[in-house]
Amino acid sequence: MTSSNKANFNPDMFLTRAERLKHINIPDTTDDRIIVRPNNEAMGFKYNCYVPSLENNGITKDLFDQTVRECTKICEFVWRKKKLEENAEYMPVLKYILFVAIFFVVVSFLLLTILIYARPKDDDLLIVAIICIVLAGTLTMFVIIKSMLSKPEFINLEAEIYTRLRAYLTQQNNSVYTSLGGEWRVNESFYWLELHIRGPTGNTRFALNYEGPRQ
Repeated sequence: MTSSNKANFNPDMFLTRAERLKHINIPDTTDDRIIVRPNNEAMGFKYNCYVPSLENNGITKDLFDQTVRECTKICEFVWRKKKLEENAEYMPVLKYILFVAIFFVVVSFLLLTILIYARPKDDDLLIVAIICIVLAGTLTMFVIIKSMLSKPEFINLEAEIYTRLRAYLTQQNNSVYTSLGGEWRVNESFYWLELHIRGPTGNTRFALNYEGPRQ
């Protein structure tokens, strides 16, 4: 392995989110920043992070839990979508083309067998057999080349979840939480959620600095 490859090598690439979570320090809840911790799989969030003092801002436990629950549903939905993509048959039409090629091979084999024992020899059968062999070879080469040049494009799990979470929380902030003095935030690795509560000056004191392990 060259020095440049060593520099680009990241062992976190081979860890699951649950394994990476063990090496991450999640911040604690403060008076004006509520931390919603991740579940054990790091693919969703816990429902026991509500702080009763939020009721002073009109943020009830039902409202808080509903937002957290929807964020977890987003994570689970994208995860299931990715699994379906990974398990789906890629370009199934190639399989049927290969079946047709096999059919032509079988037909040509049968025709050649007939020609061997036929008396007198039938030139038409020989021509048909040759055509079948050429078609079978052409279709097989097409399948091989198409498979080599084409690559399935799977969704980027973490990027897709982050985009959806950010869009949902922005919508929630605009429609509900801003008027109650709250603001949801999520980082790119979404190992936790943050609900910032405005102080007397109308501004939150804390910024979201953690970006998680680089991919």
